[in-house]
Amino acid sequence: MTVKVLECFQIKPEFMPPELQSLWLYVRPGELSEHTSPDQWEFIGRTLHPNRLQIADVERQGYCKRELRAEVDVAKWAKAMYTRPSSATR
Repeated sequence: MTVKVLECFQIKPEFMPPELQSLWLYVRPGELSEHTSPDQWEFIGRTLHPNRLQIADVERQGYCKRELRAEVDVAKWAKAMYTRPSSATR
């Protein structure tokens, strides 16, 4: 069965590992408690059209975890990745 909707959660600041800036978890609706403790996560919303990598992770292991390391300079990364002008850079 292909995943159509995923719930998105962000870890609460008090549970954030020090080596990370951000930690997000994507799961099928209602399946958070099967993979982790729900009291450590804050519900962000639902993704109606998850990308292929998220779908593959969820189908393989039941969840998709995305983390941003603390040493990553987000502004520098954004300049390198987004070379065309957009409303986000104005």
